[in-house]
Amino acid sequence: MDEERLRGLKNKRRPADSASLDALRRVALLLAIFSATGCSNMAMPTLATPPSGPDPTYGTLVANNLKSAFKKLSSSDPVEISKPRWIQATTGWSWLVCTHFNDQGHRRTYVYFIDGNAIVASRYSVQTDDCGAQTYSSLDLSSGAITAVGSGEPPPIY
Repeated sequence: MDEERLRGLKNKRRPADSASLDALRRVALLLAIFSATGCSNMAMPTLATPPSGPDPTYGTLVANNLKSAFKKLSSSDPVEISKPRWIQATTGWSWLVCTHFNDQGHRRTYVYFIDGNAIVASRYSVQTDDCGAQTYSSLDLSSGAITAVGSGEPPPIY
C-alpha cells in the first residue's frame, strides 16, 4: 500500500466506532446529570433534639479547665462566658460555650464542647463558632459561678 492511503486510513474513523463513542458519551453525561440531581433531593438527616440543657455545673467545669490550660490566669481576672448552644461538631452533638478573657495583654476567645458533665474538646475560637454574636455573662474562676452582666458586676472586658 502506498503511504498516502495508509495515512488516510489512520486518520479516518470507522462509522461504528464513532457511533459507539458518541453513545458512551451520552450515557456518561446522563449518569452525571441524574446523580447530581439525585443528591439535591436526598433527605437530610433531622437534627438531633437537644437534651434539656448541659450539666448545670458547666461554669465550674469551664473555670477549672481555663485555670489549668492558662496558668497565668488568676481567680481575680475578668472572664466572660456565653450561654451554651446545641451544635454538631466533629465530636458529634454537644453544647458549645464561648469564653472571653485576657491572656498576656491580648483578648482571647476560647470555646468548649461539652457533653453531659465532660468537656469533649476545646480550642481557640474560629469564625464559624459565631462567638462574636453571643451574649456573655461574668464567670468567677474561683467558684465557677455565672453572673449575668448588668447585675452589679463589672462591664464586659472588651
